[in-house]
Amino acid sequence: MIGLAKTHMPYLVVLLKLLRDLPEVILNELRNNRRFRYSYLDHLKNKISNGFVVLGSGPTVNELTEVQFDNIAKKVSMATGRWIWNDFVPDIYIIESGRSEPMQRWLKDFSKKLTEKEVEYRNTIIFIDGVKGDQALQSLIEVSIPDSLKNNLFFTQVIKPPNGSSVLFAAFLKFLKVVPIHTLLGLTVHCRSSTVLCALIGYYIGAEKITLVGVDGYAGYFVDQSIQDFHGDYGGLDKNYTKPLHSTANPEYGVPTVTDCCIVISEVYTPCLISSKNALLSQYLEIDDLS
Repeated sequence: MIGLAKTHMPYLVVLLKLLRDLPEVILNELRNNRRFRYSYLDHLKNKISNGFVVLGSGPTVNELTEVQFDNIAKKVSMATGRWIWNDFVPDIYIIESGRSEPMQRWLKDFSKKLTEKEVEYRNTIIFIDGVKGDQALQSLIEVSIPDSLKNNLFFTQVIKPPNGSSVLFAAFLKFLKVVPIHTLLGLTVHCRSSTVLCALIGYYIGAEKITLVGVDGYAGYFVDQSIQDFHGDYGGLDKNYTKPLHSTANPEYGVPTVTDCCIVISEVYTPCLISSKNALLSQYLEIDDLS
């Protein structure tokens, strides 16, 4: 009996976490007039059969060839982070926002770049993550987005899994596989990084495999930081400038790490692959050369 209790303990923690958080999450969802709905992705379902690519901001992006970008264009692509500085236009773009001064600076810079590229991004779905039904913040974001792209804009409502170990994260995903409450309520699952959310959305819309590009696990961005209008980090955090592992891959800054999450997603949901041997995850995931 003791062994059985230990086996089911992660699932009990997950259930208690959901019971604690869901009332507030549902209330925020009801307050949010522009709710996230998976139906907005229906037009991508034919393209998803070619594959799904998460586009991160790591320096291995600079390794990609023209042929590889042509192949990415045939798949569903979802960008995050500083991708707006790259010339390739994704099918979906997700950014995090908030009321803090650094996040507002990031929103301002993103919106400026998006305005410069509004014609190229006319068919791109833009998700804003972490708004949590905040009408004032939503209004502030909407004012920043070019008028021609406002119909492309959706605010995600987030449900966060219990943290502390990969076992808990795996239990959480297995629970959602059996009881898909997130899809019923139009919620997204955010753990540590938008990269994880992107991979899970790939699973939601039917990807048979997910290729991670520029998800390196190390400090640095594909953009040359000498570019005047590019800011490497909006939080002023030294850990994003140093050579050791980036915060999302270093357990010192939280567990499960993004590396842990991607491995769990690959094992529980959909196989994840990595585009470069120079990415940290190449130690754990197969390489997809996108050729």
